Amino acid sequence: MLGPFLALLSSITFALMNIFVRRASLKTVNAAFGAFVSVPTALAVLFAILIVSGQIRLLFSLSAISWAWFALAGILQFVVGLSIYYRCVQLMGANLAIVLSRINILISVAIGILFLHEPVSVNLLAGVLLIFTGIILSGLNKPLIRDSGGSLSTIPIKAYVLVLTSGFVFGVSPIFIKLGIRESGYPMAGAFVSFLAGTIAISFLLLKRESRIAARQIDFKSLPLFVWAGIVFCAGNLFRFFALKMTSASVVVPLISTMPLFLLLLSFLFNRKVEIFNPTLVAGAVLVVLGTVLIFLI
Repeated sequence: MLGPFLALLSSITFALMNIFVRRASLKTVNAAFGAFVSVPTALAVLFAILIVSGQIRLLFSLSAISWAWFALAGILQFVVGLSIYYRCVQLMGANLAIVLSRINILISVAIGILFLHEPVSVNLLAGVLLIFTGIILSGLNKPLIRDSGGSLSTIPIKAYVLVLTSGFVFGVSPIFIKLGIRESGYPMAGAFVSFLAGTIAISFLLLKRESRIAARQIDFKSLPLFVWAGIVFCAGNLFRFFALKMTSASVVVPLISTMPLFLLLLSFLFNRKVEIFNPTLVAGAVLVVLGTVLIFLI
């Protein structure tokens, strides 16, 4: 049961990361630039952990195929997905963004069944149905956003497109991680390779004029919050990599997706003035959680 437990710890830490991202996004014009801060921060923390634990040598034990899978997962998750998701959090708030992005469960389970040959069951199908219903229910919400006085109808269409795109990216990347771990068996080294690839990709993005403009727009008051988000992000991904080593992706991904429940609790404690709270959103989040529980019981 250690694998599922680590998946739940990952869920909690990712929820906490969203709290830091949401608070940071209120202090800057371009929240997507937070990825340029949090990913290198996570890489530095993980590098220190590898040195202290004496596992830095494991990097040289990874095969070329493992490096490729982990690097691809890192670029998708930490650059493409995270940059898009940070922007989504700024546009629609953490509560709604995290629930709608849970389409990653459908993607991961489908790929796990089709390509990793993970088993299909009644619980799995029922869980997927509940998750899908929860996503739709949350998307049909029309409460007032307290900090702006607007409603969900004022959220631009591109925000919904972006959040679904991030969900697709987040759904594919765990499959690549699973393939890398199957090849190597070293989750911590794999996590470092993913963060390294993500950091290198981000560095190249800084060559673009738009990225340099975004860098100049960032409010330095938000930097400490993005740094803390990176530290928590590192911890959450370590839990996720080890969970994927011990348990199938069709169990780990849904369990990590219980994050909406933890996010609602943390948002109520820390961000209640800037987030959406209403019965429909809560019901949608609960359905998502119930669906993940059913999948966990497979």
